[in-house]
Amino acid sequence: MLTFLGYAMVASFMTLTMTKRMTALVALMVVPIVFGFLAGAGGQIGEMMMDGLVKLAPTAAMLFFGIIYFCIMTDAGCSIRSFDWWSSSRRVIRSRSSSAPPCLVPWSLSTATVRQHT
Repeated sequence: MLTFLGYAMVASFMTLTMTKRMTALVALMVVPIVFGFLAGAGGQIGEMMMDGLVKLAPTAAMLFFGIIYFCIMTDAGCSIRSFDWWSSSRRVIRSRSSSAPPCLVPWSLSTATVRQHT
């Protein structure tokens, strides 16, 4: 039951944010509270929220930074369309073996190239 609720919570969070019915920050607050009540932990939600804030604050801060960073980059005109990821990925995979060390240099060069274009 808890596994199903966990997957349903992630799916509802993704659906709400991707369909733009809620912002990511509001969905991160509302969705766990709703699913906490559905799981039957209504009286303990406040204590669980405080424990969760202490334990997951760094992860939430990284998610918030990622959202803000990519929103600013998109508004500045630095979108993913400025670099052809698919053709360069196919080229690197065809030219190198599947092990990590031979692929490291081409991937780092492609990253540096993208960084120069932004």
